[in-house]
Amino acid sequence: ILIGLVGSEMCIRDSYYWGCVYRDMNRQAEALREYLIAASLTKETVEKRQLGLIYNNIGYIYYIQNFKEKADSVYQLMEDIAQELKDTTLWAEALSRQGSIAFMKGNDYFGTAEQKLLDAFTVVDRIENKAIKADVSATLSRLYSKMDQGKKALFYAKLNLSLRKDTTRAYHCLLYTSPSPRDRSVS
Repeated sequence: ILIGLVGSEMCIRDSYYWGCVYRDMNRQAEALREYLIAASLTKETVEKRQLGLIYNNIGYIYYIQNFKEKADSVYQLMEDIAQELKDTTLWAEALSRQGSIAFMKGNDYFGTAEQKLLDAFTVVDRIENKAIKADVSATLSRLYSKMDQGKKALFYAKLNLSLRKDTTRAYHCLLYTSPSPRDRSVS
């Protein structure tokens, strides 16, 4: 049994890492196949965090292939695992992704997007993960800009800028979310 368990863990790891390789090569079909194999094998173990990471990648592939509903469902599974494990990083990622999907659905979903993103911001603020906090701030900035809430958009754009190592991308966000030319200068 121990040999079977070790073999299964190796198969999970192999499928997961092959999925990552294929994803990075922009070969989504192969990546998705490997992640689904890894997810199937992981469900038979007690490695819930690993399953959450696999779901994150499956959701990402569905998302970039424009299967937003499937992606949202997978991110919900990821959120459930994160809450069960009390894994704040995984939880913040899941909330952030769900918020981004709701934002992309349009005006009718802005309330849902705002709530998910603010929840993600609250979670990530506790763990001081600058990368996730910057991503959430950027999305909140874009959301508030679309909602014509310029002050909030500018606040989150500036926060995004302050959290980035590469400020070129952050400046782009700031310039396109400022409510007026007067507010476009960075203090």
